[in-house]
Amino acid sequence: MELFDNVVDTLKEPFDKYLLWNWHRILKKGTVDDEIDNIGKWKKYENKLSKTELKLCEPHLVENSMFNLLENWKESRKDILAIADFHQKFEHIHPFQDGNGRIGRFIILRQCIENSVDLIAIDDEYNKEYREALYKAQTTDNIDLLVEVFKKCQKRLDDKLADWIQTIKQVEEEVE
Repeated sequence: MELFDNVVDTLKEPFDKYLLWNWHRILKKGTVDDEIDNIGKWKKYENKLSKTELKLCEPHLVENSMFNLLENWKESRKDILAIADFHQKFEHIHPFQDGNGRIGRFIILRQCIENSVDLIAIDDEYNKEYREALYKAQTTDNIDLLVEVFKKCQKRLDDKLADWIQTIKQVEEEVE
């Protein structure tokens, strides 16, 4: 909850490595990574994704790769395609030792809010499909499937919110 609040509270702040480092500190506070001083900074050791052969960015290349990714975001269009492209590149860099997926999804949230794009919430319904589409995007540089999954996630969230709107209206009517 603290990280969610921070994402919303920092919408006017620059989207840079310092912001991401702070999010990582909040996410990993009180964990083993915190105890060994491995939070709020880029990864020190090579990391791997389980069940894949995907080669992630080497630690010594993360600083430059993240700089380029963040700079390119400033210049890119701001739509679902750009968000999907940024996301697959961020996850491929995998800049933190742990917590990259969670930070990546908070980045999606910020990008959607800042750019008036319908929110993308990846839940259990589409998690497997999301992971497969992300892997394909990272290995082929084709984001089409990832964009389709993001659109499904948007629709699912819209449907869930529609259900809540009806419930809120019912409660309001009962209170009157």
